[in-house]
Formats: sequence, structure tokens, C-alpha cells
Amino acid sequence: MRGEGKGWAADLQSVGLDLALSVPLLQGMRWLVDRVLLPGTTLQHEIPEDQNVGAALMEFTALVTGAGVLAYYLN
Repeated sequence: MRGEGKGWAADLQSVGLDLALSVPLLQGMRWLVDRVLLPGTTLQHEIPEDQNVGAALMEFTALVTGAGVLAYYLN
């Protein structure tokens, strides 16, 4: 979303492509965090049911890091 615009259609197409790539990759990262960092349980169980703050911080850190990596490579 930086630089000069190339028109509404081109800009919306670019944003749509970025979203189409980013959303599945971030969901895949969340699945990977579940499997690698929390074997035997899931974030959906640990955060709301057990109120595990450590698991919430781990998910937050992993997803923000992943989003930063995606932003770097998509630009």
C-alpha cells in the first residue's frame, strides 16, 4: 500500500492477491504452532478453557512474527 496508485482496479487486485496469499499462510502457521509447540493439545483448548496466558503469548508472538515475514516477502 505504498507508492503511487495505479488505479482502483490494479490496486484492489494487488490487495486481493496479498490477502489470498497471506490468510492461508497465517492459518497454516497457527496450525504449525499447534502441532510443534503444543503437542497433545490445541490453542483453542489452552486459551479459552484453561486460560493459559503463556499459550496466548506464544500464539501472539508466532503470528506477529509470521505476519512480519509475510509483509517483508510480499513487498
